[in-house]
Amino acid sequence: MPESDELSPDAAAEIVGMSRVMLLHGLKVGSIKSLRHADVIAFKERYQREREAMAEFSRLIDEEAMAASDRQSED
Repeated sequence: MPESDELSPDAAAEIVGMSRVMLLHGLKVGSIKSLRHADVIAFKERYQREREAMAEFSRLIDEEAMAASDRQSED
């Protein structure tokens, strides 16, 4: 598909892996520049990196909470 082709909201949401409603919200607030194929792919890559970073952050928080709980039980 040419990068300049405009996608439907449903097709863009499927590519990104989110609901159409969430995708349209991202478009409204400016997280997604447009429904052009290139912009949707760029958003998908950014969205995946952000989700991975949040998952790592959550894992680190859980580890710290477990370590603090272990330290507290040792006292």
